[in-house]
Amino acid sequence: MFFNPYPNPILYNTTQGNITSRTSSPTITSQFQLQKLQLQLQLQQQQLQLQLPLQLQLQSQLQLQQQLQLQSQLQLQLQLQLQLQLQLQLQLLQITTVTVTVTSTTPPPLPPPSPLPPPSPPPPTYNPSSLKIPTYMYYYYYYYYYYYYYYYYYYYYYHYYHSYSSPLLLLLLSLKVQFHSRPSFLTILLSPLFYITDIPHSSII
Repeated sequence: MFFNPYPNPILYNTTQGNITSRTSSPTITSQFQLQKLQLQLQLQQQQLQLQLPLQLQLQSQLQLQQQLQLQSQLQLQLQLQLQLQLQLQLQLLQITTVTVTVTSTTPPPLPPPSPLPPPSPPPPTYNPSSLKIPTYMYYYYYYYYYYYYYYYYYYYYYHYYHSYSSPLLLLLLSLKVQFHSRPSFLTILLSPLFYITDIPHSSII
């Protein structure tokens, strides 16, 4: 076997000529272990802090699921109640129809007689004064005729004004129209003025 000249855990340093110990003091090891424990505690606390919001979320989700389950149960109960009510109503209707068919032996009463139509109005009497045309109709046709009269000559002069563009021709044409249909002397004199400036006749006359 190999002989160990240094049975104690001491190393001999040949270069420096001194003896160094390999073992450490118990105070250093205890401090190191304390630091390790503190670090482990800090890590555990951090993990707990991280897990807290997740736990809260899970709890809220569970609460929501429970609420939804309760709502679904309530809805089912309401539907069952409605179905029961409908069945009861149908049964009651069937019972009433049967009783009506059994007990209704008398025929229904006859409807009341229809009322007589109203009397026809008397025939109109002949009134010769109603056949007369009122005076405002004469004025109406009078202005109606002159309105179309001026309307026709407005477009007549307007056409020749744009085709020839000469006031003298307009005067000649107005005189020509005078011989054909005899308009008033005022319209013939003023026609070049308001056909060139595009003023309607009704605003002047």
